[in-house]
Amino acid sequence: MQDTLSTKDRILETALRLFAAKGYESVGINEIVTEAGITKPTLYYYCGSKLGLLKEIINTHGESFLNNVKHAAEYNHDLIKHLTDILKTEADAAVSDPYFFRLHRVLASAATETEAYAAHKNLQDRINSCFLELFTASTMEFGNMRGSEALYSRTFRYIADSASLAALNGELIMNDDTVYKIVHSFMYGISN
Repeated sequence: MQDTLSTKDRILETALRLFAAKGYESVGINEIVTEAGITKPTLYYYCGSKLGLLKEIINTHGESFLNNVKHAAEYNHDLIKHLTDILKTEADAAVSDPYFFRLHRVLASAATETEAYAAHKNLQDRINSCFLELFTASTMEFGNMRGSEALYSRTFRYIADSASLAALNGELIMNDDTVYKIVHSFMYGISN
């Protein structure tokens, strides 16, 4: 049984690394099996297909990411703290699971008619929901956001994603000062 788990894990991690580096559509089954040191029947036995691989990667890595975001976004009447926690959560996710974070960002930008986009859509929608629920609840304290919750939630989502990706790429140092500046610049825009 241990060998079974390590073979499947090796397949998933190889596919994740390749999908993150080259994009889902650019990676073929032959490349995955060669890199993983397995045969095609072995891949099909464990994952069913290339799409099955992608779905399993999204379910495994995405669920953890979603739970962390959901926890950071649970509203308790302190929007600045929530935005700070979300930004730190995303930056931590980018550092701790860089291949998945890159893949997640690529899939979010995929053309809507692709199977990659469809496979990722449920996770994307659930994460967007966490942000929207936070901003909707925040209208009690920030009445000027009422009617613009979706705009603000999506805007901050893209800020968090972009800043975390920039940190992962070494283009931004994500420390407490950086997080403070990003969150307070965003809040300044809301209050005006």
